[in-house]
Amino acid sequence: MYCPNCGTIVNDLQSFCTHCGKRLQSVKTPQEYYTLGECYYFGTDEYSVDYPKAFACYKTAADAGHVDAIYSIGYMHLNGDGMEVNIPLAIQWFQYALQRDPQHGMSYYHLGRIYYLGEGIRANYDLALDYFTRATHCNIDDEFMGHTFCFIGCILFSEKKRPRESIQYFIDAIGKHAEIDVAWNNLGLLCELGHYHPQNGMTPMDFYKKAAALGSVESMEAVGKLYLKQALNTSGAQQIQAKEQAAKWLRMAANHGSKSARIGLFSASVSWTSDSSTYTAVTTPSPVSSENESKSFLFTDGRGNLCQSGNAFYDFQGNYCAWGNPFYDSKGYLCVPGNCFHDGKGNYCRWGDPFYDAKGNYIVP
Repeated sequence: MYCPNCGTIVNDLQSFCTHCGKRLQSVKTPQEYYTLGECYYFGTDEYSVDYPKAFACYKTAADAGHVDAIYSIGYMHLNGDGMEVNIPLAIQWFQYALQRDPQHGMSYYHLGRIYYLGEGIRANYDLALDYFTRATHCNIDDEFMGHTFCFIGCILFSEKKRPRESIQYFIDAIGKHAEIDVAWNNLGLLCELGHYHPQNGMTPMDFYKKAAALGSVESMEAVGKLYLKQALNTSGAQQIQAKEQAAKWLRMAANHGSKSARIGLFSASVSWTSDSSTYTAVTTPSPVSSENESKSFLFTDGRGNLCQSGNAFYDFQGNYCAWGNPFYDSKGYLCVPGNCFHDGKGNYCRWGDPFYDAKGNYIVP
């Protein structure tokens, strides 16, 4: 555009001409500056993406009290769009937006997410739960509302140890946005643990497969382990089919980087070659020729139950878990397969090393 007084070229962000110093006639409103900022932020046919110009537009609108512009500045600091990531500053801008509008749902959402994930600050699940809960009472689009419900469910399930209360939040999350893999996965886990009994007859396998189809590696592995469990409880052709399915799903999870799925592949009598990323499935049960060979798979868990790698079991603290899930070892340390831990005899070891189980049997995982 041109200055109507002297003809000097000026840009959309100027209120005064830099040449003649006179005020330009087309002074924009805060909403117009915000809209222009959106154009520069996302890019259009007319405007190329330009984060510094987007920030300048947002800042001009924010200085006039425009709430969405205030939020957008916080979002740019959160993501590091055209600047260094600055979480504390992002929090300040989101909180400022809420001061201007206590019903600004997206500010609640991002504050909750920051405190839940511990992005740049110490995680605070109580504060995250409060922000997410406030967001549910605001007007935000279905996708973000779905994620908000899912975050609340995760906090109640994993952090607050209130699994039954989390169920409805995961259901509501899927109701708002059906492509949230975490919600499907956690419903499967709640179902598997006996907390959730769907009236529509869905099984843990059904939920896990839904999540796996959406890209959840954890769910791919869970499906494989359920097939492993089926193989251990069947024989003949059914066992062979279950082991083949277990290998298929564990292979899928391993290809997506799951180390614990590689451990499960050995339980399914499948070999893993890291260089070629190929597997050879054994479609017939491996013969057990001696007591020592059987101990390479069978052992007694913390409750004295005989089980095999891939089965769910009780750890030494009495928690129901499965290979790949966190559990407590015999010394009370929280660990996951692959970490160092103390076995039933108090020996410090790693998965794959010989150790003694809770009954004092010398075994190898």
